Formats: sequence, structure tokens, C-alpha cells
Amino acid sequence: MRLLKNYTKIKEKLPKIGELIKSAYLYQILEKLKTKNIDNKIIQKAFNRYIKIFGIDPEIGNIIEFAKKAGYTLGFSNIKEGDRFNWWHEEELPSDIFS
Repeated sequence: MRLLKNYTKIKEKLPKIGELIKSAYLYQILEKLKTKNIDNKIIQKAFNRYIKIFGIDPEIGNIIEFAKKAGYTLGFSNIKEGDRFNWWHEEELPSDIFS
């Protein structure tokens, strides 16, 4: 993440960098959901972190529905939703959405 953070000074690159980071986080969540017996709190934390950074978008919405069908109990009432256009204002983006 630190390496990508250096490129956030190039405003034209921000949308592509954001899409790359989003894709990485979404992949991490999907891979974790494929693992059996994952603690509900871990999955909830990852969703909360993603939403805080990027907001709710169709991709995360689909994964949330997948997780619910898999039996996870999720709630999103007290999350300050981020903005996919202003994600770079996060102080420190985690390299792993679960960390």
C-alpha cells in the first residue's frame, strides 16, 4: 500500500489506483468467505472497513448478499460510509482488509 500511496499525488491516476485497491480488498473478502468456519466478527470487520473507505457499491453489495446466504449475520447501521471518489483521504490504507 505504501508504494501505491506514493502515486496518489498524480491525480489522474487516482481512479485506477482506487479500482486496483478495491479489487484487492474484494478478492480478500471473497477468499475468506470460501474458508469454512470464519468468525462472524472477522467478516463484519472487513465489510465495515471496506464501506468506510469506499462506501457501498454494487460489488460489495453482491458479496454482502453472498455472505448472508452463507449464514453470516451482518449489520451496517452505524458505519460512516466512505466515498469511492475520495478514498485516498484515508490516513493509512490497510494492506489486508482483515488487519
